[in-house]
Amino acid sequence: MRAVLIAMLTAVAVAAVSTPSAHAARVHDCGQGEGGGYRNVTALSVACPQANVVAHELFVRIVPCLRRSEVRHSACTYRSGVWTARTHWVKDRYGLWQMDVRATARDGSVVRFQTDWDGE
Repeated sequence: MRAVLIAMLTAVAVAAVSTPSAHAARVHDCGQGEGGGYRNVTALSVACPQANVVAHELFVRIVPCLRRSEVRHSACTYRSGVWTARTHWVKDRYGLWQMDVRATARDGSVVRFQTDWDGE
């Protein structure tokens, strides 16, 4: 009896591991930002036109966060409407400091972009 129970539990465990999980939502590459101030806009569960609007709105509201975190390159969090943006500093391919911004909404939508202040 014990051997049958172990065999059944093993079969259930194997089936649970091999069952495909729900498909993850597709990340959309939404291109460059408007005016060159930000780039690499990506979106999860958001259409690209809306993601670009969100990225633009968050970008124009980034200044207070920038002023608080620029000297020490510390992380910063700020809100705009239903979006909560979390930033951290990264060096770009030219060695210049840029902000990586990840914004989430309560429904699980995500918009991400990087600043591009070097004007290229």
